[in-house]
Amino acid sequence: MIRLSKIAYIWVLICLAPVYTYAQNFNNIFDIDSSNNIGNDIFLEQDGSFIILGDKLKEFNSFSAIKVNASGDAIINENSFAIDSASPYTGYVARKKKLSSGGFLTPFTVVWRRLLVNAESGGYAILDIDGKVVEHHEYNNDTSNYVTEIFDCVLLPKGGYLCGGVSVKLSTFFSTAILIRTDDTGKLLWQKSYPYLGFQTHISSLQLIDANTILAGGSLDEQRVIKSNRVFWGRPRFLKLDINGNILKDTAFIKDYAGIGKMGNGNIFKDNNGGYYHYGQLEKIYDSSHVDWAENFPDYLMHLDDSFKIDWVTKFEDSPGHKYIWTVKQLRDYSYLVFSTTINDNGHWGWAAKVSTNGVILWDQQYYHDSAGPNCLTDAIELSDGSIVFTGYAADYSLPRWHAYDLWMLKVDANGCEIPGCIPTKVNTSISMGNITIYPNPANDRITIEGLTKGNKIQLIDFIGRYIYATVAKKGSETIGMNAFNTGSYIIVITNNDGQRLIRKIVKQ
Repeated sequence: MIRLSKIAYIWVLICLAPVYTYAQNFNNIFDIDSSNNIGNDIFLEQDGSFIILGDKLKEFNSFSAIKVNASGDAIINENSFAIDSASPYTGYVARKKKLSSGGFLTPFTVVWRRLLVNAESGGYAILDIDGKVVEHHEYNNDTSNYVTEIFDCVLLPKGGYLCGGVSVKLSTFFSTAILIRTDDTGKLLWQKSYPYLGFQTHISSLQLIDANTILAGGSLDEQRVIKSNRVFWGRPRFLKLDINGNILKDTAFIKDYAGIGKMGNGNIFKDNNGGYYHYGQLEKIYDSSHVDWAENFPDYLMHLDDSFKIDWVTKFEDSPGHKYIWTVKQLRDYSYLVFSTTINDNGHWGWAAKVSTNGVILWDQQYYHDSAGPNCLTDAIELSDGSIVFTGYAADYSLPRWHAYDLWMLKVDANGCEIPGCIPTKVNTSISMGNITIYPNPANDRITIEGLTKGNKIQLIDFIGRYIYATVAKKGSETIGMNAFNTGSYIIVITNNDGQRLIRKIVKQ
C-alpha cells in the first residue's frame, strides 16, 4: 500500500478538486415562448450556471425562473408560475433572497381587474432550487377597499417572514407604509402601519442587520404636477425596527433629497465597511432648457454613518441625458456598483459605474444590445475573478407589444469593459497636460486638438469600449475627420510620453 505524506495528500486533493473557469465576456438576449421576458434578479449556482428570476409578460404576468449556462449563451431550463387569471409581478428589482435550502424567497403583488380599478394583494412566494413555486401567500383581507403591494421580504432568524410595502385606501388613494409578519407556514401574525406627519408613505427595502434589528427604507410621498406631468414626489425615510415591528429610529430627509418615483427614493442597506449606503434622486429647480424634464432630478449615491448622518454624496449629473440608479451592489473590495439605464443621444442604454468607498467614480460605462428600444440592467453579481454578470432586459419596439422585451445577460470585466483593455470612461480621471484644447464640441464633420506635443498618442473610443480611431501627433495641432462616425458620444484619450492620460468626452452631431 502506498502511503502519502500530508503535503502530498493535500496536493492530491487540490488536483482532484473541481476547477471552475469563467467564460469570456458575453452580451446575449433570450426570446422565450414569444413573450416578454424581464430579468430582475441573478444568482450564481455552484456549477457556474446562473439562475435569473423575473417576470414573463404576455396575456397575464407570471413568475419566471430561467437557468442559463456558465457561458451565458444557452438556457438549461425555464419555469414559470401564474396565479389564476391574475397578473403577479415580483416586487422591486434585486429584492429576491437565496435561502439556505438553495431555494429562493421572492416578494410579489397580484393584480387583477375589478370594475374600473386594479385590485391588488401583496405577499411572498417560496421557490425551490430550480425556481419552481412551492408555496405562495397573499395578504389583503379587504380588496374592495384597499390595495396592498409588497416590495421586499426577509426570513427571520427564529423563523417566519417579515415583508414591507404599502397599503392604499381606494376611496382616497392615500398610501401608508406597512410591515407584515408571518410564521413559517405563511399564517399572518400581525400587520402594522407606519404613517409620518400626514405624508403618504411606503417601504421599499428591508434588511436584517442583526438577529433583532430590521433596517427599512422607504419614502414620504406626495403628488406634484411638473410640466403637465402628475408625478409622485418622494423624500427618503429610514427606519430601524425590532423584529416585532417597534420603531427604534425614524429619520426622514425633508429637503434636498427628493425626486420622482413612488418606489425609488428611499432604498437603504447596511454597508459591509460600516454605516449605510442609500440611493435616490436630488431635488433641483426645474430648468426648461432640458428636453427631458427628468434631467432636473439627477440620481445620487449616499453614504451615511450609523446615526444616519451624511458622510458623502456622489451625484450622477450628465447633461444632456439622465443616469438612473435602480440597483446598487457592494463589491468585495467594499466599493459600490451602481447601474440601470441612461438616456443618451442614441436612446436608452444600459449603464453602470463603480464608486469607491469615499464616493469617487472609478469607472462609468454604457452598454447596449442591438435593439430598437430601451436597454436596462436590473441586477448583477461579482464573480471570483472580479468580472461582473448583469441581467435585465433589451426591448425591440418594432415587434408587437407582447413580444418586445427579451431577457438580457451581459458579462464585463472588473473595469466594466466588454472588450478587455478598454478605457473606462471615468469622470474624475482628467490629467492636466499643458493647454490642450479640443473643439468644436459638439462636433459635426471634424474636431481639432491643439496644445499637443509631438509623439502624443490620440485614440477615439465609442461608449462600449471599441477603439475606432488612433494616431500619433506629428505637430502641436491635429484634426480628426468625423464624417465616418455615427452621431453620439465618444471618448478621446490623449497619452503623453510619460504615460499620463487626458480623457475627454465629445459629442458627434
